Amino acid sequence: MCREVVAIDLQNKETRALQSVLTKEQNQLSFQSEKKQATDMMAAGEMGQALAMLKTAQGRLEKDQVFDLLAIMLNKCVCLMRLEKWDDTVVTCNSGLNILHNYSSRVIAFSQKTQA
Repeated sequence: MCREVVAIDLQNKETRALQSVLTKEQNQLSFQSEKKQATDMMAAGEMGQALAMLKTAQGRLEKDQVFDLLAIMLNKCVCLMRLEKWDDTVVTCNSGLNILHNYSSRVIAFSQKTQA
């Protein structure tokens, strides 16, 4: 069996672009997996572990993934409520409301599109 070592030139523009695309795809796959794990943990009543997994998943989001962020924040609120962490629940809910306010036009357009 012949194995070749390929040198990757990170100074090359195309190489950097490809690396960026691959990193984003890997982050998205990890995000989906972590979100699923958190949902399963919530269903099993493991709110503390689910909250930690949601925080990890949230860290993988890109700035334009507003709806995924809102879903994560909603699930975090559920976990925090079940853990009776009321102050953290209010802070997280307020953050979600601020995001909704800032992206209201996108949210309304998405809502109208899904209802059609």
